[in-house]
Amino acid sequence: MQWFENQGVKFHMKTKVEKIVISEDDPELASGVVINEETMPADLVIMGMGVKPATDFLEGSGIEIEKDGGVRVDEYLRVRTGPDTQDVYAIGRAVEQLSRS
Repeated sequence: MQWFENQGVKFHMKTKVEKIVISEDDPELASGVVINEETMPADLVIMGMGVKPATDFLEGSGIEIEKDGGVRVDEYLRVRTGPDTQDVYAIGRAVEQLSRS
């Protein structure tokens, strides 16, 4: 993110986009966005959303949940928490792979 900011890219985190402004020259292109009732011109509009893994159901199961909701696994996608999880595997957005030592 820092590198992009040094190149002149502006990030507006946790901001609700009220409207995407369509280019008058080409209706298939965006020419800006409206944020807080202010129109901001743009050469490119990228919208992203964060996702929290749905792992709340694992509470009390013995499987440790990371701060971001992820489940730690090894390189074989095995949950690495305790002896009761030796045959438990996890995949998808819920996974946080252990770094190799």
